[in-house]
Amino acid sequence: MIYPSDCVTIADRAQWLRIQSRALRLYHNGFAKWFRDGITEAQYQNLPQNVRDNFAYEPKLSAVNWRRFLNEYYYPKLDRLATATSVVNRDLDMSDRWTGEVSEL
Repeated sequence: MIYPSDCVTIADRAQWLRIQSRALRLYHNGFAKWFRDGITEAQYQNLPQNVRDNFAYEPKLSAVNWRRFLNEYYYPKLDRLATATSVVNRDLDMSDRWTGEVSEL
């Protein structure tokens, strides 16, 4: 994963990954709405340019394009985020700043 230059500490990376995960979920939800309910051409024009470059307007996203979105865009990004989150969580687990004593809860 390539982090922004100011994303230095493990805590920074954890926060950045949470923000990216939320953004990806919202991106997915927008495509799901397009597939399930459809969108107007005006709504389509408000989508990011990279989406419009890769998906032509159709009032309701076809099943073929929905699967293409999932397989070519969503799942690969989700996998990269999951891998990076795993690494950050492992790094956090290796911290010796606190102990995991139940009595401290």
